[in-house]
Amino acid sequence: MPSLPTARPSLLALEARDVPAATLQFLQQSPFAAAATVDVYLNDAKLLNDVPFRQATAFMSVPDSVPLKLDIVAGSAADNKAPLVTQTVSLLPNGRAIAALVGNPADPTGTARLALAITTAARAAATDPAAVDFTVLQASPDSPAVAVKIRGAGAVANGVGYSAFGAGYTSVRPGRYVVDVTAADGVTPVGSYNLDLSAAAGTARTLALGGFAAPRFPTDPSLALVAIDGKGFGTILTRAAAFGQTKYAVGGDGTATLYNFDGKPGVTVALPPTATGPQTKFGTTPSVPRTNPVRVAVGDVNND
Repeated sequence: MPSLPTARPSLLALEARDVPAATLQFLQQSPFAAAATVDVYLNDAKLLNDVPFRQATAFMSVPDSVPLKLDIVAGSAADNKAPLVTQTVSLLPNGRAIAALVGNPADPTGTARLALAITTAARAAATDPAAVDFTVLQASPDSPAVAVKIRGAGAVANGVGYSAFGAGYTSVRPGRYVVDVTAADGVTPVGSYNLDLSAAAGTARTLALGGFAAPRFPTDPSLALVAIDGKGFGTILTRAAAFGQTKYAVGGDGTATLYNFDGKPGVTVALPPTATGPQTKFGTTPSVPRTNPVRVAVGDVNND
């Protein structure tokens, strides 16, 4: 998948401060044809241009302590006078947020209407440099609220509804895992996916469930689970064999303990080695240089 070009937002330079800026990551997770490409405006200045489905940015420096108005417009729009969706968020110094576009621009009143799902508790890296941190985004319009579990590590999120992030992050150690996604009942399977974290220590990921579980048109993207890191690089995870409808395995190759989805141990079984398969990667370059200690602010927050 092509990378987004490096783009610096046209923010009004009113004052510069040697304080840490807030950061924002954008995920394009709307699978509908009407949102094939979108532009993103921040406080009426174009931030991103022609962002396609499943594209992501790195965490970008943005002003803190002031309202940030995000406008999403069609990629063909000349300006942001008629946005498809608008949302405002404010971030504290050092604050981090992820904004994900989900839904259908052509259905403004339906359950799958276009929206920005935003978490202001985002992580650009793991809190433990020896671990990998995860949160979950449910962006598939025809999938149910989901529970997500990593075999060998337990629950990542429970009951995550459409257009929402999971509550907080879960940490695991680097390694190869299988991710089981079920309906919120913890039993009905949605999909199982291979996840190779062997070289991912110190990173934080968003597990984004997106696309259509039942595509209606040939051009509709199919359901997939994508692991996106803080630099905007993601992996479309390959499918894994579901380990039963009500149980999942904990352990490495060979003998493993079979656990119920409620986390209670069951029987011991012999397992073949887990197949991981090839993975497809995509990503972006940072839209705002993150190494510059001086940032640009919008508005005179100190009235000076």
